[in-house]
Amino acid sequence: IRTDFRIGLQILQCLADKEYTKEEKYVQVVYLLFGNGAPNDWNKAISGVKWFLNGGRERVVNEEHIEPILDFEVDNRRIRTAFLRYYSIDLSKEYVSKVLKQFVYLMAIIGIYGILQAFVLGDQFLIKIGYPTVDGTNLASSFYINGFWGHQRSIGTFISPNIFGVIMMFAIFVALCGDVERKIRNRVLLVLILLVGLAGTISRSSILGLAIALVYYFFISVKMKPKLLTALLSCVLIGGGALVVVDLFVLGGLFMNMLFSGLANALQFSDLSAQKHFEDLFVPMEDLMKNPWGLGFGRIGPMAGDTAGAASISVESSIYTIAYEIGILPAILYFIPYLDAIITPIFDVSKKKKIVGGCILGVFMTYLFLPNVQTFEILFFVYSMMGLARNPRIGSVKEC
Repeated sequence: IRTDFRIGLQILQCLADKEYTKEEKYVQVVYLLFGNGAPNDWNKAISGVKWFLNGGRERVVNEEHIEPILDFEVDNRRIRTAFLRYYSIDLSKEYVSKVLKQFVYLMAIIGIYGILQAFVLGDQFLIKIGYPTVDGTNLASSFYINGFWGHQRSIGTFISPNIFGVIMMFAIFVALCGDVERKIRNRVLLVLILLVGLAGTISRSSILGLAIALVYYFFISVKMKPKLLTALLSCVLIGGGALVVVDLFVLGGLFMNMLFSGLANALQFSDLSAQKHFEDLFVPMEDLMKNPWGLGFGRIGPMAGDTAGAASISVESSIYTIAYEIGILPAILYFIPYLDAIITPIFDVSKKKKIVGGCILGVFMTYLFLPNVQTFEILFFVYSMMGLARNPRIGSVKEC
């Protein structure tokens, strides 16, 4: 038979076509499934079609009315088979678990590189390998924090510290909250490395997002509370002490001074960046009320400044960025999947989707302050995690 899942979709379309009689539909679907190799026994051929549409399982079907309903529980094996055959992509639970574990290890390696690059090689290294500058000698202001001009924030292999911070937040949450102690060795050490990597970005929004995501997960995952607290305390007490000592003797306290200065300035709203982020939570509302259907694409947010120039509208918040572009009501519709991913795990008795909910909540918090919604790297991880939450092949995402 023709096992391509797309043939199954064509069969369903044929069954839904009201222009065909029942007999004509049967002729068409038998040809679609068997091609020129259809059995001579007509009843056997029809039974084969039903068996194929039911995912290889026997089910009583009313011959007068076959509902063309796509049921993922029935069809997921054919979908996975098609992906594996044509694209060599394995969508099984074991493969997803392997990918997430490799992602955590990879981000730990990138975190180490990011710290060495920022605090040992310095910003001149990035300039030498082609990162853009504002005056030929310095990177953009987003690479630094007030009071430490010339001392770069960690960016790993990404384009900015804030983007790197969000991706590190994903990795930390998966490693810390997932039931991965059986699959990731030395989890406390690994999480410690990831936390240091995140701290090196001095991305206040990502740190806040991680903290809120952990609180969220703590309250909705009763069984994970002892493990989560143990891992957190181990990382904070042991890792924090070791970091202070290493920073003091190797960097002269630069790392901790930058981190605490950045956090303190944000809490006190004493630096221009923090002030701008806070203002953008309220100031754009007046303009939105005047333009409820948006202002169009291509000139909203700081990332549009390079192309739109003076015509661009500088707004930091991703929420307002989307609302400015497509309007208030479409923006609400745009963020409904985010809210669904966050709210659904609270009431999910099977404990599914909780890690995804925490990750999406963390990202959503960064959306309040930064134009991360315009960043492909972040959207890639956001929709990948949402996909995991909706994949019934993953009995519980936390098992990954």
